[in-house]
Amino acid sequence: MPIFTEEEGSEIVKCIWGSIMEKKLMPYRDLVQDYEYWKKDFLRSSAAKNLSTNTINNYEKALFELEEFLRGYNGELQLADINRPVLENFIIHLRDNRNLSDSTIHTHLTIVKSFLRHISEENRDQVDLTVAYRRIKIKREKKIPSTLTRNEAYRLLEHVEEKAYTKRDYLSVRDSLIVKLLLFTGMRVSSLLNLKMHDFAAIEYDGEKLYEIHIMQKGRKENRVYIIADEISWELERLKELGIQERIFFSKSFKELDRIGLYKRLESLFRKVGIMNKKGIHIFRHTFVKFKREEGVDLSTIKALLGHSSITTTIHIYGAANEADKKRAALSREKNEITTTGVIDNKKTS
Repeated sequence: MPIFTEEEGSEIVKCIWGSIMEKKLMPYRDLVQDYEYWKKDFLRSSAAKNLSTNTINNYEKALFELEEFLRGYNGELQLADINRPVLENFIIHLRDNRNLSDSTIHTHLTIVKSFLRHISEENRDQVDLTVAYRRIKIKREKKIPSTLTRNEAYRLLEHVEEKAYTKRDYLSVRDSLIVKLLLFTGMRVSSLLNLKMHDFAAIEYDGEKLYEIHIMQKGRKENRVYIIADEISWELERLKELGIQERIFFSKSFKELDRIGLYKRLESLFRKVGIMNKKGIHIFRHTFVKFKREEGVDLSTIKALLGHSSITTTIHIYGAANEADKKRAALSREKNEITTTGVIDNKKTS
């Protein structure tokens, strides 16, 4: 009597064959098909690591660019043939044909390296594709993040507040709350768009009323940021009066507000208050850090507020000394016991 039925045996064979296929470097012996196979495997593995939707989208964009480039090699190369010259030509293609910035190319290359490392670790043929990218680096010019001036921030706040208090409708109140949260907490756009009413907890600290805001950050990590209650209490109460109970941010058609819709709305608000040649949502995060540094907040606290996993990231982006830092450094010698004034006075009396 057979141990398995014919149907069960067929399923076992399929599973065994599937596991063999999964580990073969080139199951199809076709560059594009094999690339597609490993791309899906890499994205599935990345999604299992609980990476953010935005990160996965960036992975997909970079791998799409490489796939389109490799189509020109289909029939000439196999996946195992991807080497340094191929990647160097890919970089030239991104720069000359796709007109991408060095910063974007660097990001794409970082993702491609992770992809090739994944293939190298997972394929049963023990083919190492990491040799293809060794010693390939993209030099990036370090740019000072674009920020709003205090005057620009004031004009923007004045505009959204006045409109919210005058019209009192959902969109006007929403805009006021969005600008204040971005400007006064430095939270990422993904955290902002997912906020719900129950994420706001009224607390007191050192005699001041605050809102403690629970947010979900990159990598689905939880964090808490704080804002003076008076800044947003009116907006929150008005939204409740308008029937907002849980999810807060919606579009004009009352669909969930997305990143593109928010970008367009902020771009429109910038134009209305005369902020030219500055755009993007992340500019609020950079502005938040700039103002906090000018107020003397240390980088370790800023790191915690931004939700960076390492202070190295904070220092790399925001660590350059600003004018306020230099002025504080000059004044700090008044508090130092060893001063040139003391030396000069001693010389005069000797």
